[in-house]
Amino acid sequence: MNIEDHPLRPFLPEDANTLFLGSFPPPRERWSMEFFYPNWINDFWRVMGLVFYSDPKHFELPGRKAFDREAIVRFATRKGLAFFDTASRVRRLKGNASDAFLEIVEPSDIGGMLSQMPACHRLVTTGGKAAEELQRILSTAAGKEISIPAIGSCTHLEAFGRELSWFRMPSTSRAYPLPLEKKAAFYRTLFTTALAKKEIRRRMKELQNAFTPEQAEAECTRIWAEVEASEAFRKARTVLLYMDIPGEVATRAFIDRWKGEKRIAIPLVRGNALELKEFDAGRLVPGYKGILEPSEDSHTVQPGETDLALVPGVAFARTVDGRVARLGRGGGFYDRLLPALKCPCIGVCYSYRVVDEVPVEDWDVTLDGIVTSSF
Repeated sequence: MNIEDHPLRPFLPEDANTLFLGSFPPPRERWSMEFFYPNWINDFWRVMGLVFYSDPKHFELPGRKAFDREAIVRFATRKGLAFFDTASRVRRLKGNASDAFLEIVEPSDIGGMLSQMPACHRLVTTGGKAAEELQRILSTAAGKEISIPAIGSCTHLEAFGRELSWFRMPSTSRAYPLPLEKKAAFYRTLFTTALAKKEIRRRMKELQNAFTPEQAEAECTRIWAEVEASEAFRKARTVLLYMDIPGEVATRAFIDRWKGEKRIAIPLVRGNALELKEFDAGRLVPGYKGILEPSEDSHTVQPGETDLALVPGVAFARTVDGRVARLGRGGGFYDRLLPALKCPCIGVCYSYRVVDEVPVEDWDVTLDGIVTSSF
């Protein structure tokens, strides 16, 4: 029997937050478009139409038995949705689209795909065969047995150097005995948190663009004055700071003012983690996404040596237990670093980044407090 190579390239938007994984496309004669879930009698895109537009026909081309590929690509890019399958090479034991007669010859490189999407922490399988294969892939990567979640639920794990949530959704094949509306209800729940975070980031970008340099300078002065007046800062010998990017509270003047009296630590991105280095103005180089960071030969600061951590973010909110929820940029760098710190961890932000609520998932680390000009 012939071995088939996957006919599509992975669809991996750079800022994707969710990777959908099926098993393998059906034979090409069953396709209604050149994209994932192409089978006209598979209801995946009807489910998406219901979830996002309350219309199961939203992605259908009027008068044709075909889906609108261009509209789907725009939608997936805008929502941060990536697509591929758990198998890259297969052998069909029968000439149909059934997973029951699909033999996986070569699994897909899930780790390689995730490496191209730093903000992606959610994997979604949409059928039994895909779930079984992903279990094998993740168990190998994690070095331990990963259980397949029940349909409609998820399991949390660490693999490929990052925290992941694996959601198992019901198959959108019409062979799966569940009404379309009930399938859509499962998928609607899946998107609630991810879309809320994406909307907050979009709104923060708008507010950042409207925030004037004069407002930023005035708030920056008040914020650092409050930090300097705090007991935690006065007592701290080693302080973790950051090299700011547009929209973050400027740090350079503050660092220059205190670098002679305190040991200043700055993050250096190393793979999927942050390493701490001593600040040295002569050893700053463009690093991850062009952000200034210490050179690799700068003196290392161990996480346990810090006495105070001042952390940037996209948005912050008080939680019911009095802590501070933080929304970052999606890479999870600080969520991996903060648990290793044995000191107060305080958010620092301009006033417009304070919101009523920030969605918190299992891997999100809350802070001990926040300093802003209006909190």
